[in-house]
Amino acid sequence: MPRTMPKAGRDGDQSTNCRPLPAAIRARAGNVPLSFHSRKAGAYVKLLHLFGKSITLPVHHVRQPAAPSTPLAGDTVRKIDAIESEIIAELDAGTTSQTAHTEPAAQLAQHIDEASLLFASRQPQAAETLLLEAVAHPSGCAREPIAWMMLLELASVADDPLQFEELALRYAQRFETSPPQWRGHLPMAPVATPAALPPGLKFRGKLLGSSAPALGRFEQMAQAHTYFRVDLGGVTEVDSEGCGLLLKLLERLLAESRRVELMPAPALVALLRTQLDSTSTAHRDDAWRLLIELLRIAGDSSAHEEACIAYSIAHEVSPPAPLLPQAAPRMPAAAANPDTLPLPAEISYPVDTLLKSLREPAAQLPVITLDCRALQRIEFNAAAPLLAGLVRLADGKPVEWCDISHLVSTLLQLIGGAERLRIVNRKP
Repeated sequence: MPRTMPKAGRDGDQSTNCRPLPAAIRARAGNVPLSFHSRKAGAYVKLLHLFGKSITLPVHHVRQPAAPSTPLAGDTVRKIDAIESEIIAELDAGTTSQTAHTEPAAQLAQHIDEASLLFASRQPQAAETLLLEAVAHPSGCAREPIAWMMLLELASVADDPLQFEELALRYAQRFETSPPQWRGHLPMAPVATPAALPPGLKFRGKLLGSSAPALGRFEQMAQAHTYFRVDLGGVTEVDSEGCGLLLKLLERLLAESRRVELMPAPALVALLRTQLDSTSTAHRDDAWRLLIELLRIAGDSSAHEEACIAYSIAHEVSPPAPLLPQAAPRMPAAAANPDTLPLPAEISYPVDTLLKSLREPAAQLPVITLDCRALQRIEFNAAAPLLAGLVRLADGKPVEWCDISHLVSTLLQLIGGAERLRIVNRKP
């Protein structure tokens, strides 16, 4: 005969609180009525292994049911244990799945943040170790490219082109795209005014391994100028040896502090593509280099990127660094945009002198745009005073950080808050 429950009453000593089992468990347990009783709201009962816990505390004024003596009661207990085990297994599986999904991204983000702090504290080797650990196993996380960019920036700051080239090749293989180019610390080229366009020197005919005499005459003409353009639109035949002779000539002229611009030559690009399709990989390195240079100068970014990827795969090295400037003259940092404020290579504490130098020009601008092309490091103890000083200096106007490295921008976002900073990171 099932044990019946007294009805709840208002008298605390006579009432009994009854909490029936959930419907799902009752359905699994069969027709045997089950409930847990307590005489008072504050009383405790022993819930056998419910959700993996056993709590035994004093119970007052509770009539303990007799131990199960029938097979039906024993079956009920076993069914409850089975249901409990299923619930625990489902909870554990959900927790494990969520942890496995979020842990790589969280760990990568932590490594990136810590690396920026170490670099700001003048511990670049420790920062590099963290980042190498972060990219050792591809995670597919959204911030994984940032870790790679920071590694490349560390190699650039250390002025280590060999390390940069090795990392750039791994970057290209990992993301199947052209890697960032080496940005070495080169002096700014002199400025050409629009009224004084440089003369154009044309090279026509064959550009072959046997064209050394013709290139010699061309070099003699170039000696009369310190700034000139090279027009290769009249080239009718080409091979890799001839491309190598031309590239060496251009390198010699640049070493003599001459300003040389290579003009776009679509016909020569077509000849080079034909040449590359018809020769073996071992004998076409210089043809690849000249093709990549012409595509970059022409501004064809998609074709340039494809050529860089093909070059990296064929030669198992990073693409060659740019040799010549664009056809349009490049302006120095101070005159490139009068509405930007250039920052120095390093900012250390105290920052009062720097802020003072920015105050007057910033007052004339509706938007304060900070040119960070030369900026390599902001010391950790200088970051907060710098951000606070810029807020006072801006007096409500927007402040933008342009062409800034990920090593520095990550530090600023940690200290100043990512949502409050307007940052344009350096392009690869």
